[in-house]
Amino acid sequence: MERWEVIDAVQKMQDYIKEHIDDSINMEELARNSGYSKRHAVRLFKNILGKSPAEYIRALRLTDSAKNLLFGQKQIIEIAFDSQFETHEGFTRAFSHEFGITPKRYKAEKPPVKYFVAYPIKHYYTYLINKENGCMDEAKSAILCTVTIVKKPKRKLIIMRSKKALDYFSLFLK
Repeated sequence: MERWEVIDAVQKMQDYIKEHIDDSINMEELARNSGYSKRHAVRLFKNILGKSPAEYIRALRLTDSAKNLLFGQKQIIEIAFDSQFETHEGFTRAFSHEFGITPKRYKAEKPPVKYFVAYPIKHYYTYLINKENGCMDEAKSAILCTVTIVKKPKRKLIIMRSKKALDYFSLFLK
């Protein structure tokens, strides 16, 4: 089996998961989409991505739920059901295992956590092959930037007038 056939099959599975992440994902259909048996497709997926399809899907859903906890107005139980968990306890246990903090504390304290980012596997292998072949002139100028939005309270402007001060610093010197 050629390496690109495997990468193409895993990419098809990633695309299928991305397309159906909000639905109940059938592993049989996922494997059929890759063109391999269920057992072989799961093995290929785990060998290439380091996670089984179920672990990959859970990590994606938990990352989405963490984002919803930060920026959404829904209750934790609603987010749990939206993330395809059947109970609040199961969601809390999985969330705590993934991020090291309970959903309730995460929503209240908003600490930084490590989100799972699903990169398309074809892009990664194309990058590696280009790097090996020395075709990285364009890629050297590419920079990966991650942005985290932080809301801060509004600041108040204080105006202090003085007849004697010539500049800002002399205002406070006596």
